[in-house]
Amino acid sequence: MKRSLLAALIIVALVSGTGFMLTERFYADQVRLQRQQWSETLSGMAGQQQTAIEQWLEQQQQPFHNLSENHSLRLYSSRLLQQSSLTRSTESAELTYLKNQLLAVAEHERYLPLQKLEVEANLPGHSQRFLALIEPSLRPLVSTAENLQLSTALQYSLENSVRLQSASVAPLWVGTDGQLYIGYVSPVFSLPAFSVKRELLAMLVGQKPVSSHLARLLRLYNQGIGTLSSVLLQPDHEQQLFYIDYSSGDQNRLNLTPVAVSEQLVARKAAQLPGTLVEGMDEHRRTVLGVSRRIGNSDLVLLTSVQLSEVIQPANLQRAQLRSLLLISTLIMLVLITGAWWWGSTSQQRRLTLRLAAQTQQLKHQAGLQQAINDHIRDLVLIVNRNRQLLFANKALAERLQMPLGDMDHKTLAALIGPHDADRFDPPLEQCFSLQQSKTMQFSYQQHSYSASLQPMQYAAQDAVLISLHDITLQQRHHRRETHLLQQIMQTLCAAIDLHDPYSSRHSGNTAELAKQIADVMQLSESQRSTLEYAARLSNIGKLLIPQQTLTKQGVLNEAEKQQLANEMKYCRQFLSGIDFNIPVLETILHKHEYLDGSGRLGLSGAQISTEARILTICTDYVAMTSPRAWRRKIPARDAIDQMLAAPERYDRQILAVLLQITERGQGICDPLLP
Repeated sequence: MKRSLLAALIIVALVSGTGFMLTERFYADQVRLQRQQWSETLSGMAGQQQTAIEQWLEQQQQPFHNLSENHSLRLYSSRLLQQSSLTRSTESAELTYLKNQLLAVAEHERYLPLQKLEVEANLPGHSQRFLALIEPSLRPLVSTAENLQLSTALQYSLENSVRLQSASVAPLWVGTDGQLYIGYVSPVFSLPAFSVKRELLAMLVGQKPVSSHLARLLRLYNQGIGTLSSVLLQPDHEQQLFYIDYSSGDQNRLNLTPVAVSEQLVARKAAQLPGTLVEGMDEHRRTVLGVSRRIGNSDLVLLTSVQLSEVIQPANLQRAQLRSLLLISTLIMLVLITGAWWWGSTSQQRRLTLRLAAQTQQLKHQAGLQQAINDHIRDLVLIVNRNRQLLFANKALAERLQMPLGDMDHKTLAALIGPHDADRFDPPLEQCFSLQQSKTMQFSYQQHSYSASLQPMQYAAQDAVLISLHDITLQQRHHRRETHLLQQIMQTLCAAIDLHDPYSSRHSGNTAELAKQIADVMQLSESQRSTLEYAARLSNIGKLLIPQQTLTKQGVLNEAEKQQLANEMKYCRQFLSGIDFNIPVLETILHKHEYLDGSGRLGLSGAQISTEARILTICTDYVAMTSPRAWRRKIPARDAIDQMLAAPERYDRQILAVLLQITERGQGICDPLLP
């Protein structure tokens, strides 16, 4: 009987397996055919939308280009630029003409409304629609906005256009009113009759909302066609990528949302390989098939996509039908051997019963072993449900709370540890239940500090969270002692450096204090603050190996003495290379003489220099200039700031601005800047 049953099952398995294999092969061919058909469809629609968007952009740029080439505008701009600032403040003929010219174009091309045209005004309030003439020095010449404020994207395009002396389309951005805006920049050159060479007079700049127009173009040709959709992709100057698509609530308003950093996203593949067929995940984690097209000479990339489920839906339907037929055939064959199967079911059931009994005994043994382990570990372990009721607790928790295990069943967290401490667990617990993600937190209870780990799980057929509390009180005390000891060592080293080089007395402390103030304004992380403090206080440790007579010499240094000073960073590396700070202290110190233009000792430039090193460089130079040395007196703080501002290519502009803000408020370490 067993042999007959086995032979019958083998025949059924062979027939079913062959049928399923042929079905899958047929399905694969259909999927390939559907993908090819959709590839052609997507390519056609993407091409039509690409043409429509490029034509629209060209229509928007043409009046702008015509205005920048207008001979009258170029003539009057040249005359106005030749006037002094005092003369420009009066209503001259040139200024009146340029005002009227800009207002006429702005009104016709919807760069308004604003009621009044101001020149070089500094009045409160500003419009996000404007048309303006801006000098190459980025100073407004004529503007339809009372208080001209350029967006970051438009300012970046304007600076590039001034540098390249060419027209450009600024990246799209979202204004304060939630509208999507576009900006245009076009150079205005002098007339050949008035200049020997082609001279850049000004930049024609304008911005206006484009949400409704682009939303209509994105819906063009694909509205109401299944899951077919089109979005625009836009990279910015920081190499980030953004979606531009219309929201589901208002299809005339476009959203600008960042694309997640994932190589599996179809948007990133489309941006990297425009003009190709790509497959990947969309922003909703759905697999889509898409075709991308680059829009003209802009950075925009059009992505027309359709969900892969819709592409293969006909093939899935055919496969389901074939599988149903195959399944019915298989069931018919199985019915024929049901009698034989039933004949052996009794003995099989008996064996299964014995096996389940053995497994039950094994589970009881494992449960007892688990309970023994829980009773002997020192971490506090508990399991709670959505109502914050206790489902399980180990012996260590009962001992910590001084409560019998039996009295803890089904009590809430608030009843066990108090409402105030229980409320601190509510946010991470809610995230564990809603997102099904593990969470960690720091928790203090009864003068003890715990590292809490929260893990979602299923317990007793209901959603639950396993909470494990590890006592880290002794670790924290040890860390505080180590930190205090390190600070004492640094203070001792700083004192030794000050004694060795009296002209640099308090240099390290002043540098550290100034770096701390800059870090506070820039809201740096705790790790960056620690790096700056340690690096600033230890930055001059290499001077301990330089002879004191060299450091305090007032005359001209010879070559040997210059070499001794040049070896300061080498000596610093020898002192600190064996210390593990767990933060980039040594790297920051070694880069304190590096500048953004690559003129430093190591030749690093730009992004190769960390934020901490840039701050330390500025603080070191500022404190050095405003402190006396053996060969010179100290430089006034105002002169030191002016010297640093005179070399913007060497220093980080943002950090210089913070330094200027601190010194102008009188919070600097050395001489405060007076208003």
